[in-house]
Amino acid sequence: MSAWKAGKVQWFDENSGEGMIVDLKDGTPYYVHYSTIESSKKDKKLKKGKEVEFQLYTNLYSKRVDKVREC
Repeated sequence: MSAWKAGKVQWFDENSGEGMIVDLKDGTPYYVHYSTIESSKKDKKLKKGKEVEFQLYTNLYSKRVDKVREC
């Protein structure tokens, strides 16, 4: 697991529970699924333009968002 990175929500579809986060440091986009959102709220969702922190899970084939939380 990697360190927390800063990002911004590019888009998030509440119906499908998926979206895209852009790394603020290098501009890399990452797919995000609602199951990775750390929140005490029952209804997990992200708002477009909102700044977030996220961690990546990296394996031999890809990098994916493992955890995400609002700043």
